Amino acid sequence: MKQQEKLPELTLLDHLTELRLRIIHSVIFFLIAFIVCYSFKNEIYNLITYPLTKVLNENHLQSKIIFTKLTENFTSTLSIVLSASIFISIPYWAIELWLFITPALYKDEKQLLFMLGGHPGFKVPLYENEKYEDYYLKFEKEETVDAMQVVDNFLANVYKPCLVNEDKINLKHDIFNPDAIVMRGLKSKYVDLKCDLNDKKIRFYFSDFEILAVWSLMDERANFVCLEPWNGIQKDFVVDHEKMGVLSIDGKQSKQYSYTIEVIN
Repeated sequence: MKQQEKLPELTLLDHLTELRLRIIHSVIFFLIAFIVCYSFKNEIYNLITYPLTKVLNENHLQSKIIFTKLTENFTSTLSIVLSASIFISIPYWAIELWLFITPALYKDEKQLLFMLGGHPGFKVPLYENEKYEDYYLKFEKEETVDAMQVVDNFLANVYKPCLVNEDKINLKHDIFNPDAIVMRGLKSKYVDLKCDLNDKKIRFYFSDFEILAVWSLMDERANFVCLEPWNGIQKDFVVDHEKMGVLSIDGKQSKQYSYTIEVIN
């Protein structure tokens, strides 16, 4: 039988009082976030509309936003400020929720289960005079690594050689048959996305992650490649890889992972 930590027993009224306190804290935090966001409403608005205005300016088109209704300026601003306030408040709300429910959990239930990864994509080719096959990935170090294979839509305990004392993967659509190239235990801290026809490159740092997947579509029209760092793989989607399943940490601990994208001209 599970042993529960000895904590003072609370009555229903005590629980409701605690819940009310957590809600009050959450509302106060949201109001503070709203006031701060409203104070920076123009900066937030410019940040959101920057991709659109940049494209319009590059094409010498009018970049001024025009409102067609009398109240549209106010409602649009209010919507942006509310959305930003909610976005900022969500982590704090999650903490308040955790603080409310954690006293009722058994000790072994206070572990947080998680998986973490990213899915950044990059346009390939970058210029009209280039082809997809002109691009390649160059790792920091020479690698010898096998790629985990996808069998019947599942990652399986099946590998095929990917790199043998090499530091380069030439991009071709057929290398993504049947799916992503999933590499584990790379020595390199970063990989460059390059093309010899221009002097630009993307440097992708992923040293906080155990797995790096490279993915695109086999379709010749697919003009992108994704670099996907992973920590943890959901067990339901892995065959014979129990040790690579969902990760966990104790409720009072924290872990931080990050990847960095550097654009080098």
